[in-house]
Amino acid sequence: MKEQGPMGGKEQKKLTIEPRPNTLGDRGGNFMAKGPSSPEGPPPGGEPPAPKSRRKPRVSKVPPSGAPQPDQAAASQGPQVTPEQIEAARSFWDSYSERVRNTPMSVDQRSAVEDYIARSRAAGLIPPTVVDAEDAPPSRREQRGRYSGYFNREDEDLILSDAAERERIFEEIFVGVDANPGVDYRSALSLEAGSRLDGFFSILEHAKVFDEITGEDITFNKDRSAEVAKAKERLSREFSGRREIRRILHDANWSVSGGGDIQAFAQSMATFQSEYIDLIFQDPLVATALRMFEQAFQQTRADNGGQLPYEELAWDYKTGASKLEDKVWKLMREGLRVGRSGEIPEWRLRRSIILARGFGVASLRFPEIAAQARLPEETTLASTTERASRYGSIYGEAIARYLDPIEHLIEKFAIGGEDRALLYYFLTGDNTTIRSSEQLRRALKMKSHLESTPDGKRLVDVINIFRVGGPFSQSSWRAIVSMRGFTQEQRESSGLGILESVVAGDVEDEIRNGVARDFAGRPEKEIAAEIKRRIDSEKSGMILQKRISMWKNALKANPLRIMWQWEEKSPGQRIRFLSEALGVSEAEARAQLPAIEQDLMLLQENTVQALAKGTINYTAAEMLDFNKIEDPTRRENARRYVAKIREKASANDFEFIKSLFEKTPAEGSPFPFVIGFEDIPFSDFNFINTGGRGFARRINDYAASVTATNELLALITAIPTTHDIRPLIESLNKIKQAVSQYDRSVAMEVVPYLVRGLIRMYDKDLVARLPLGVGTVVGMVHDSSFAQEQYGRSAMAWDEGDKFNFTTHLLNNGLISKKDLDKLREDVGATKLDATIDMLRTYGQLGLLLMLYGFVKELASEK
Repeated sequence: MKEQGPMGGKEQKKLTIEPRPNTLGDRGGNFMAKGPSSPEGPPPGGEPPAPKSRRKPRVSKVPPSGAPQPDQAAASQGPQVTPEQIEAARSFWDSYSERVRNTPMSVDQRSAVEDYIARSRAAGLIPPTVVDAEDAPPSRREQRGRYSGYFNREDEDLILSDAAERERIFEEIFVGVDANPGVDYRSALSLEAGSRLDGFFSILEHAKVFDEITGEDITFNKDRSAEVAKAKERLSREFSGRREIRRILHDANWSVSGGGDIQAFAQSMATFQSEYIDLIFQDPLVATALRMFEQAFQQTRADNGGQLPYEELAWDYKTGASKLEDKVWKLMREGLRVGRSGEIPEWRLRRSIILARGFGVASLRFPEIAAQARLPEETTLASTTERASRYGSIYGEAIARYLDPIEHLIEKFAIGGEDRALLYYFLTGDNTTIRSSEQLRRALKMKSHLESTPDGKRLVDVINIFRVGGPFSQSSWRAIVSMRGFTQEQRESSGLGILESVVAGDVEDEIRNGVARDFAGRPEKEIAAEIKRRIDSEKSGMILQKRISMWKNALKANPLRIMWQWEEKSPGQRIRFLSEALGVSEAEARAQLPAIEQDLMLLQENTVQALAKGTINYTAAEMLDFNKIEDPTRRENARRYVAKIREKASANDFEFIKSLFEKTPAEGSPFPFVIGFEDIPFSDFNFINTGGRGFARRINDYAASVTATNELLALITAIPTTHDIRPLIESLNKIKQAVSQYDRSVAMEVVPYLVRGLIRMYDKDLVARLPLGVGTVVGMVHDSSFAQEQYGRSAMAWDEGDKFNFTTHLLNNGLISKKDLDKLREDVGATKLDATIDMLRTYGQLGLLLMLYGFVKELASEK
């Protein structure tokens, strides 16, 4: 049969176990006035084998001895039976049924037994169960399930025959686990819940299988035994996967949210398989919940000026709630109320939120958002409370701090004090031209986040310096293979975050296709040369145009994403925009903003689903269905706010959008992590295409970046005691090795920027390099480098020759490519010409002294 997935998912044709009329469970038939009579013989299949038990088997023949034959039923009908006869018949059949359950049988034998019981019930030979008797309470035997003592007969029948109810019963086992996110899975799963889980799988082994077209029970049909076995295997694998997903996601959330550490997180993800993601998002309601979590995080960060106060996200025992999850529950309930016909059961809603929360952590998306949040600024006028707030733990600190270690470790705790100056030189702006010691002094005095200042951006302001993150950040191959087989329209609606991650690859494909078309039939060498030429000359321009097109589409379908980016660069803009749009004060706009943003979040979610279904595309004049907002005033307010966002973003030929693509040379992408999850149709992707360990390997990449961070901290703290270049080379090499575990190209791009910082630490001031002995005298009475200012004259001070020598060692140790070496030497004044001048300055002075000595000596001898 075909099943329509929740939230408009894909149809799936499968052999499944569905509810159907229970022909074996009719309870209204007549039964004999007499007691059981002797059978004429067993049905096909003969006698079942004896059970392997120390007890003597009590079932040796089918039908049972003393049971009536169905064929005799019509002739056996008599007057109304007495209660004693009812009880005798009931006792017999209960005893027989229990013995049948406990007897090992072949498929044919089991089928024969079921057929006999069915014919007996249809003929009125089997009495109704006790629960049908008006005056008798149910017996313990009749309450108890046949395959597990932890479920009653009713729940057991649902597990056996009803797909939807089976899921409900399975999910309700985890209610206690879900209510205890602060402990690991084993501790949260109570003994009773664990026993029920085991019982569930015991019952699942006996699940009934029905024909997908006719609904016929084929469980014991020997001609279709292979079909039945395959259906049962699919069912067992599915629920085993769901059980494992629950364990993994619970422990991942527990370790990230404070209960564990990096090792616990890595251990929890050790058995994660990529195909689990497809199972997680099999219910599209989970994808909806994940998108709502993204929106709730972004709104919380915008409400707090780019920060993410821990108390806004975590469970508060005083209030008995989490503000973040309350937002998500509210969005989900309101969205389902407005956008759906029919009720969504509570268990399914709860499951969607729990799984979305777990995946948000396991994919590192929630820690990424926390890492991208900034610390409170330590300004001159900052209060004691504001200064103290810098030291509070961020959400998911055990994991998140290593995603931006410069901000959340080095800067937060001022690790190394002035030693961390190697990270504080300027990458952009006029300050890049001033001498090293003065540049570092200025940079150390400036505030930590310079997004909106004209002074320039420093290395310390780069978020995610080691370019790591979750499976969707700083890496594109997983997204590419997960979309294998997508149409062009499906790719265009795959979400802004996905499109940004694959934009470079898409452009290169366009270039290759163009060359293949234009150079058809030409030698391969010419084709390769032309591809390289076009990539070098056209790629950057094509990427820019493609990005602008993507963000224009986002303005139509996802305007809040533009607003979140604006708030990151210039906090408070959404209040100002809404104030202008409605013509009200900023105070009044602030009061109305939460309701308007909630309406827009729901409209955007509706558009994501419409794009996935193909009922709308980006050619539509308006992609947000404002008519879904019931209140006319709120509808108009939302419409005017969106119009203002679009007006501002498109001003000056989309100047703001273009500014989002600016980046420093030290950054691989203008976006440190995936742009967002709020428009990604996760249920449409085939994540199994990435391979079993495709996603889990990204966690290993993260672990390698943690090693790189620890080596960077060791480098910084060792600077005061470093008096030659060997320890520096060794530390840089360890950082390179760690980053190379996931991307050697990233290591080779990042290490030279750390080298630039080191050179600026030890760069000798210009006045200390003056010839004719002037520099030597200055060096004797004055500190010649930033390092000497901090640690005294024993610290190193490098002139051009020293820097040339240091960079040569970098090349010899594989820490820089020859091409990058030339650029580095030019930037820091260590070219061959610079080294020659230094040599002439040093040895030229010695030559002049020797010449002067000879001249004086000759003059003295003449006298």
